[in-house]
Amino acid sequence: MGCCEVFTRCISAVFATFFMISGIGLIAYGGFSWYCILITNSDKVIKGQDTLIPPVAIIVFGITLIIVYCAILILLAFCQISFGGYCIQAYNSPKYKANLDLQLSADMKQAVINYENSPQRMDEIQTLVSVYLHYNLVIITNIIIIKVKILLLKLKCCGHVDPLNEYGEDKLPLSCCDSSDRTCTKDNIHEDSCTDLVYKFILATSSIVGCISIVIGAAEVCKCKHITTVQSNLHFEVHGK
Repeated sequence: MGCCEVFTRCISAVFATFFMISGIGLIAYGGFSWYCILITNSDKVIKGQDTLIPPVAIIVFGITLIIVYCAILILLAFCQISFGGYCIQAYNSPKYKANLDLQLSADMKQAVINYENSPQRMDEIQTLVSVYLHYNLVIITNIIIIKVKILLLKLKCCGHVDPLNEYGEDKLPLSCCDSSDRTCTKDNIHEDSCTDLVYKFILATSSIVGCISIVIGAAEVCKCKHITTVQSNLHFEVHGK
């Protein structure tokens, strides 16, 4: 076995390992984002703003990458790069941001108003962002981008806009404070509003999904180019032209 063939096989193994790990990572991140959006968004927001499209698409890309990446690699690369560009452009447009902010604000406001009769939803949101996202801090920030770290460090929230007036100082939910606190008061309450943080999380997720899709798509194009080069070399060795 010549050095060229050994090198070619090593490169192929590196690509295969990269795509396998990437596929698993896409599925994990997509599932995590899907779960967070299902908890923090009402059906109206999900249907009106298509907030589940990026995580669902990234899960599909991950599964496809693991199962059949060799057979339809160039098609998958084209789809991922196109989808990545769409996520970055569409989900960060001023019109989408304004509509998302408006719908999220109305949705969160209604959830706070209904808290006494139905506390589960706001408790889940306020607990989710202070426990689940903080727990995943190291997993996400070490492999993606710095702005996610800034977001996750601040993802502890309470209420819609002004929780002290919305809930009342003597009726603050325990979910508005750290899990170690036995009582929740204005002195230890999470200062950020849930509306603002959920809004930022959705936009960050779409941008991250877009960037990941473009990077992996570009890697797939490189892999296709590598395969084409190998095939050309083999043809030259066999036929001499």
